[in-house]
Amino acid sequence: MVRICRIRPDGLHHAEGIAPQQVSWRHIAQAREAARALLAPQFAEIVEKTAVPFLQPIYDLAAPSLVLPDPQGPNCRIALLGDAAFVARPHVGMGVAKAADDATALVACIARDGATPAALRCYDLLRRPAGAAVVQRARQLGAYLEAGARGEAPTRHEQDVMHQTAIDPTLFDRSFDH
Repeated sequence: MVRICRIRPDGLHHAEGIAPQQVSWRHIAQAREAARALLAPQFAEIVEKTAVPFLQPIYDLAAPSLVLPDPQGPNCRIALLGDAAFVARPHVGMGVAKAADDATALVACIARDGATPAALRCYDLLRRPAGAAVVQRARQLGAYLEAGARGEAPTRHEQDVMHQTAIDPTLFDRSFDH
């Protein structure tokens, strides 16, 4: 359905998303019909009352390094934090918490090593695994949600999913002594 909705009335397909005013009225009607059939009444009403719906693709991003230009080089001077470093799907709700942990870790590394490439390497080693784990967990939860939406048998029972946190709490090690 989402792929269909990214096709303009003149037939041009927009793979990365489509401007709200370019979504065909036919596709809007189909989306509203699907909402009435599939969603709770409160959510279906929101879809119905949205005059100009928009579609936003969701991407995962995992930076190969949190330090630029080269974490091993003498000139590393830029640190990526928050969503600049890792973007996870929104259903894990980790954007602000991860950014705050990134900032806290960077401050700790700079406090220990000064504003040096060594501090940035410390930060990279400390936060890259945590960011990658957030993205991986988001992908796992997304696969579970998408399987259910497609009518496939989920690989885990829904109660197991509800009893898990979105993120493994062991990722929040506050020692920063690397």
